Amino acid sequence: MGHDPAVRRWFIRVGALLLGVGLIVLVVMLVRAAPPRSVTLANGVLLDYRGATFGTNHVMPGVSRLARLLPRPLRSWFGLDRPGQSFRSDSPLLAVWLDDDPVVATNRVGRSGMVILLADEHGVQAGEETWHSLWPAGQGGGGSFNLQFRVLPRRSRELALRFYDEGGGMARSFLGELTFSNPAYTNAPIWDAEPLPVTRTNDALDCQLLALVSGVSHHTRLRSTDAGTVFENSAAEPGERPQAVGLFHFTEAGQPGTNWVVGSVLLADATGNSLSCGSSSYHCSGDRVAHRFGSILWPDEVWDMTVWAKRTMTAAFSEEETILLPDIVVPALGETNRLERVFQSQGIEVRVEQFVHNPSPSPGGYSMDDLTHLRVELSELPEGMYFELAELRDDRGRRLLSSGWSRTHGKPTVTTFSVEKVPEGAKTVTARLVLQKGRRYEFRVQPERVGTNGFRMEVAE
Repeated sequence: MGHDPAVRRWFIRVGALLLGVGLIVLVVMLVRAAPPRSVTLANGVLLDYRGATFGTNHVMPGVSRLARLLPRPLRSWFGLDRPGQSFRSDSPLLAVWLDDDPVVATNRVGRSGMVILLADEHGVQAGEETWHSLWPAGQGGGGSFNLQFRVLPRRSRELALRFYDEGGGMARSFLGELTFSNPAYTNAPIWDAEPLPVTRTNDALDCQLLALVSGVSHHTRLRSTDAGTVFENSAAEPGERPQAVGLFHFTEAGQPGTNWVVGSVLLADATGNSLSCGSSSYHCSGDRVAHRFGSILWPDEVWDMTVWAKRTMTAAFSEEETILLPDIVVPALGETNRLERVFQSQGIEVRVEQFVHNPSPSPGGYSMDDLTHLRVELSELPEGMYFELAELRDDRGRRLLSSGWSRTHGKPTVTTFSVEKVPEGAKTVTARLVLQKGRRYEFRVQPERVGTNGFRMEVAE
């Protein structure tokens, strides 16, 4: 006896429905995370650790890509459709996924913040610091977020997030620590380091690395003595991003290279880390140059160190390297003189956009654009090239205090040169800009770790 077609269709529909429900349950079981680990910080913040990812394609642990197959209402009902659950990065990085407990966030008043540093399994902090703002629930506080680190100690099986209060300058209060397994652990080959001092030569300019010390603070002291200069650095405070300092000696054609400093430094290690150091240089004594690295890699690794040397603004530059901007009209206070002057230098287009005359900002937070400034755009700035304002004078010959340089490389690059104050009565200013190519040097060295009493070196005249 045959089956009624209507009954058969009913069984098919019920079977399809049960299969769909089963698939939904299976997906939810796959994507729902296990109960997270939690840490309560000294400021009362309750953070749930959801996991860590490494690479360029990041999805918050506990949220499988299968979840995206579900309709949006179901993802929302099962708590699988929270914002910020995935992102892509241009280069591999570590993302640590956390939940800011919304119940605790409800009791906050106003904004506060934390600084977070990454430490290896031995407690050594390095790399770059990151920040996170804490807001009350309803004002952006509470919920999921991730902390991102471009470099990390990849030989360390365990990593630690160390949280510090953002206030108090470098004397930051420790709030707590969260440890987790390293998703990028590797047992890479170990490089051999060259002993210091070591010298490299590029086009008759010798660059000698005399010393390299890691773990120092941003406080550098120079003291003059009868014999020369004493160079000192204290050890970094627990809540301070550790830095490094290198001492260099330049010699040009056998003569002291007093017109040369370190322009920039790129660090790399055997585990795959690469870091462009925010840094600054200054003459320590005569032709010795002290250079501080704003960010560093972990000091137990041997560093491949690419050093670019550049000339100081007191050196002589060719016409090809120099851009002269005469008689820039100083606009009224609060006004802008749009220049739109275009130059070609060494195959690079330099567009001088505007001169902005702003009143002096009040003490407190302000950006470069709030100051009087000259804004310039370059079509590109290759690695190892430097674009700086060498001199700025008004129509009476008075020199204006200015600062700023091209902090980034790429296409295009915008540079803002700030001016401290335009002298009263100045009608025009003349600017001299310099675009120069640096000299490149390669070293493979391991830094000395700073002691508890800091670092001290005497440099003879």
